[in-house]
Parts: sequence; structure tokens; C-alpha cells
Amino acid sequence: GINAEYGEMKSTFIYLILYSLICCSLCYSWNKTAETTWQSVGLDFKARSSWLWRPYGWFAQIPADVFTEGGVLLYNRPPHFEGPIYTSQSYGNGRKAFLIEWVANPQSNTVIELLSKELMDVGQFSTKNCWPNCGEIDVYEMLRAENANSPYYGPPSNYGQFSLHFGDRAEPCYCPGRAPNQDWYQSKPMVSACSAQFQNLPNQRNSLAVVIDQDGGGQYIQVIQFPNIVQSGNSYTIGISQRSIATFKIYNNRDSFYGVSPPSSCTRGSPNVQTGWPFFDQPMHLIAWEQNYGSGDTEGQFLITNLQVFV
Repeated sequence: GINAEYGEMKSTFIYLILYSLICCSLCYSWNKTAETTWQSVGLDFKARSSWLWRPYGWFAQIPADVFTEGGVLLYNRPPHFEGPIYTSQSYGNGRKAFLIEWVANPQSNTVIELLSKELMDVGQFSTKNCWPNCGEIDVYEMLRAENANSPYYGPPSNYGQFSLHFGDRAEPCYCPGRAPNQDWYQSKPMVSACSAQFQNLPNQRNSLAVVIDQDGGGQYIQVIQFPNIVQSGNSYTIGISQRSIATFKIYNNRDSFYGVSPPSSCTRGSPNVQTGWPFFDQPMHLIAWEQNYGSGDTEGQFLITNLQVFV
């Protein structure tokens, strides 16, 4: 009768609700980074002792006005100050994460990178070094001089590029910095299997977290704009909120060498699945600088307002 029909409708309705919840849960878990627990290394990023400067191949004194009450100010007014600074310590022989927040002026050519200790010990572009085999992570690099439009943000003044550099430059497994054709485009912010683009926000706070971790799929790199950082006592989680824009997890495993997938003439997956070379197993320095594109380019600057390192 009516009661039986009502009971059947109620059961169907409950089933549909449960099914929808399960589907949403699966979609969300696929799209978010696992919120594992992290510990801060306690970096005092405003201290001069936390940074080194080697502009001409030798160590030099960082100008005092770089260190302000609000943070670390990177500008380009040679000969007073030019060239990148980098953290005096490298971090994370294994899983690690970096959170950096900054405010850039409209003229800024902001550059933020992660380079391995091995690479920095001999100089990034030294003829004796292992670049790019040792690995370079361009966390956020503005490409005004290259005049390459973003599929998401338009002119190069509107975005910063994340890209991985590794592999022999003479081999096709060298990770592409930008999409060679439309087939590489994935979904925002990805523009290739190992690169992405994030919006530039002049005179506003920008924030990126770089997570280098591992899960059941292997070692991976994921970059999150406006990550959800939650502190509980001495522990932290790094997650994705509705405001966040995140890359896919770029995996290193038997099927993918940090985004370079078979078939390829130089790889059938990672050359070292166990260690996660060259990114997971290498301690890394954070590098920051206001890039100079010419003698008249002296107005750009950005202020690092927060820098945390987690292991």
C-alpha cells in the first residue's frame, strides 16, 4: 500500500544521498594532497644569517636594507644589489615542503627556485656542475622577456611559471618548460606534464606551497597556490581549500619520471624508483631574486613576508 511505497521511496532517496556523498568524497580525495603531518624546521627567514649571496662567484655581504621589519626585500638596483640570495641551509633529505608568501610591485620580475645542495655547492651554472641532471624546480618564475602568453592568464606580466628541469639536455626526456603543443594542456594551472602557471597579484599577498612527498603512487611534487596550512601544537598540515589552485601530483614511479612518461626514447619511467632522485632524495636550498632584464630595469621588487620549511 501507501506505506510500502513510501518506504521504498525513502530507501531509494537515502541510497542516492549516500551514493552522491561517496562520489564527492572520491573526487575530492583524488584532487587534494594527502594532509600528512609536518614539523617546522624553525627557520628565522628575517635573519641575515639565514641567507647567502654569491653574485659573482664569491660570497658577499647582503645589503642591510634587504632585511626589513616586514620581511626580506628583493630589488634590482645595481650595483648596490643584484643577483639571487639563497638559504644558508639546505633542507629535507627525503620528504619536505616549503611555504613562501610575498608581495610584488607591478614592475617585479619575481623568481623563486629550489635547487639541490649538490648543485649549489659548485654553482648553478658552473661548467663543472650537473645541471640540469641534479634537478631544478622553478617554483615561480616571471617570463616577461620571453613574451609568452598564458592560456589562463594572458600576457607574461600576469603569471609566474612553475617548471621542473632535469635530465640530460641532449636527450628528449629533458622536461619541457612549456607546452610544445595543445595536447600537453591538462587543466588549470597545468600547461605540461611537469609545468604550470600561477596568477601574478601585484601589490597583493601571493602564497605558494611546494610539497615533495610520497604516497602509494610513488614520490611526487605538488605546488599549491593559497594552501590551507593548519597548525596543531608543533605539527602542521598542508591542504587544499576552495580558494586553492593546485597542480596534479607529479609522480616519480615505474611509469613516470616526474611527469615524463613512456613511451620515450630515453626513459621507461623513473631511473631510480627507490630514492626519488633528483628531487625527493636531495636536500634543497630556496633561491629568490628580482631578475634583471636590462640596464633600465631597476624598478621591480618584491617582499618575502613569510617563509617556512617543513620536514
